[in-house]
Amino acid sequence: MNAFMASTIRLFVSLACLMLITLTVVADESDQPPQPKEMISITTTVPASSKQAIPIAANAGSEFAITLDSNATTGYQWRLGNQPDEKIVKSMGSVYNEPKSRLMGAGGTEAWTFQAAGKGTTQIVLEYARPWEKDIAPIKTQTFTVTVQ
Repeated sequence: MNAFMASTIRLFVSLACLMLITLTVVADESDQPPQPKEMISITTTVPASSKQAIPIAANAGSEFAITLDSNATTGYQWRLGNQPDEKIVKSMGSVYNEPKSRLMGAGGTEAWTFQAAGKGTTQIVLEYARPWEKDIAPIKTQTFTVTVQ
């Protein structure tokens, strides 16, 4: 066997081994089913004089969303009225969802997403106010008591 042929065979065997290793790694990764994230969604309408806390139960590591009626055309938006205990619940932010109606001035919803970080109980207070009105009380306030297990 000449040197060229031996070199070609070694190259072919090396490539075949590399392909086999690659296929094995890909097969091992695809054997594991994707882990679904637990997501809890709470939608509520908050009256102007709501005083009662809404309970939320979540498992540690899960995410949950609180969706509230909101109307961006009025300048009002929901904001955190307190900083919940971040060892228990972390705010992931909020998103304004446009109204489904095409009527001028129609309201949409605002969805706040939180991560249940660790076991315990904390409160989330959301306030409906105009961000530029610093010395004016919010027109709506809603408290949520979150228990993470």
